[in-house]
Amino acid sequence: MSIQFANRTEQMKASEIRESYKLMDIPGMISLSSGSPDPSLYPMDQVKQATMAVLDQYGTTALSYSATDGYDPLREKIAQRMWTKAQVRSSMENILIMSGSQQALEFSAKIFINEGDYIACETPSYMGAFNAFAPYLPKYASVPTDEFGMLPEELDKNLAENKKVKMIYVIPNFQNPTGHTWSLERRKAFMEVVNKYEIPVIEDDPYGELRYEGEALPSLKSMDTKNLVIYAGSFSKILAPGYRVAWICAAPEIVEKYMFAKQGADLQAPSSAQLEVDMFMEMFDLDEHVKKSVLLINIKEMLCCK
Repeated sequence: MSIQFANRTEQMKASEIRESYKLMDIPGMISLSSGSPDPSLYPMDQVKQATMAVLDQYGTTALSYSATDGYDPLREKIAQRMWTKAQVRSSMENILIMSGSQQALEFSAKIFINEGDYIACETPSYMGAFNAFAPYLPKYASVPTDEFGMLPEELDKNLAENKKVKMIYVIPNFQNPTGHTWSLERRKAFMEVVNKYEIPVIEDDPYGELRYEGEALPSLKSMDTKNLVIYAGSFSKILAPGYRVAWICAAPEIVEKYMFAKQGADLQAPSSAQLEVDMFMEMFDLDEHVKKSVLLINIKEMLCCK
């Protein structure tokens, strides 16, 4: 072919996760590869009611363009949940609605990484993140991890030796693929190292609310005294992934950079999806839905293990 593609396209590969979805249409197939919620847990009747309420009350708004930063009532609700679920005090100025948290990962590399810069990450880590980062031609600083999380002394050593580490990517809650959750002590030690070197941290937390037992631990963002942590949350695991409604929570000056990136990429997250998620939270108890979903998942897993 005579067409010349940009060099960055050499790093663009098919997502193994997305390719696995082709197999999910096979009858009887249960995929353990994608982190996809069980469709039987979707609150179909409640979603129908919320959707009809949006169309009846805000139909033209739902079908129109809207602001890049997102639907204000939804951003306010997310800011409230950041306190109740992640112990982060924030306002809607700290919240930017994303088209899935995968977009937040891609924008993070766009904003912080130049070709040849390093991203520090857990070993192992979420393979979908590497697909998102790849076009920006980073290198990786793999930091050893155990069942309590990333080893802070190894991160300190890595950052001291490599001045080109420009971003840290971690999943402290129910890490993908290990399933480990960082201990409170490990979180505190990690943030001490981060504050020492003042490098931005992407805290990816799609699974934090799906806890079967024990108490929720403070997020890294809740320990962030220097505005270095960008928290990425999502409704994909706790409500429905098809909405593609997620968010980042960060300092306003950082949110602004992500907003500029989003304006260039897709202008905004879908208006209808944002309004429907917001209406669902107005009409129904999302926490109760999550609690019920976690209980049913736990029961199914126990039955499968018998």
